[in-house]
Amino acid sequence: MDGKQRWIRQDWEQRIREAIQAHDGEDVVDSEWLDAPLTDGAVTTLYTPEERQRVLDRLLDALEGDGRIAGVLVVGSGAVGFKDAYSDIDLSVVMAAEEDVEPVFRDWDGRIQALFPVVARFEGRYGPHSFLYGFLLDNFLELDVGFVCLSNLVAKRPSWQIAFDRSQQIQAIMEASQGSQPASEKTEQPQRYLNSIWHYIMHSAICVQREQYWRAIYYLGVVRQRTIELAGLRLGLETKNYRQVDQLPADILLPLQQSFPADLSNDAIMHALQTAAHCFFDEIVAWEGQLGDVSANRLKSKMQLFLALMDGKINA
Repeated sequence: MDGKQRWIRQDWEQRIREAIQAHDGEDVVDSEWLDAPLTDGAVTTLYTPEERQRVLDRLLDALEGDGRIAGVLVVGSGAVGFKDAYSDIDLSVVMAAEEDVEPVFRDWDGRIQALFPVVARFEGRYGPHSFLYGFLLDNFLELDVGFVCLSNLVAKRPSWQIAFDRSQQIQAIMEASQGSQPASEKTEQPQRYLNSIWHYIMHSAICVQREQYWRAIYYLGVVRQRTIELAGLRLGLETKNYRQVDQLPADILLPLQQSFPADLSNDAIMHALQTAAHCFFDEIVAWEGQLGDVSANRLKSKMQLFLALMDGKINA
């Protein structure tokens, strides 16, 4: 880094520090947001467990009245009585025929909005003949309803309970697919992540040198994310949406805490990146016994050298 680049970086870091100090102890959120009226006549309290149960019962009764629907599953914590007062409702609506899935999915958008006071909604497709609605009700209850064909049904989550089943096939399908993770995924994913991790480590460090701090944080986040995914895969914990990440052992989570930069400065991001890279290679070591001949030592050494060069700890 030449003298001009060093001066630009120092000036940028100083402006960041001044901005943080200027807002120290002050609200940085727009006052229009903070002072906005909290009600326009709508519900102003959170749903209760009793209200949640009434919504679930009413929806299940309505779904059972649609003869095109082969069965319905309650999934997630709702299948075992809900985890706590904040748990939402998750359902899988199953059709026997592929051609029925999308028409039923489309019909139930309006039906659910007629049954409950919906504030907002989203929809998506998550596989062949597989669709999802997410509804936010007026009392802040989230209602997620998936629509899937019997031939695509699979137990993606450990907790599920059949509400009704006209097909008499759902139980067998769910039990047969429970925990049926492809063997190739558990052996190929660590190697695939190891093969490409250098790309994200290097790009993060290079972005720091270019003063692209937000972009640097993106690449740093990928390194951290891949570490978490591999740890979850190895230990049998679900990391999608970080559903069980809090259950990872402390010896994994505590070091990863240091991979969040304290601020958008060169030193903070580089320190966080060094930590994230160290955690990733530690996780690869934990996999070596299961993967056979997987040696990450050479790549680890090259990344340590590269980060030292980028951080100015070694003269190029």
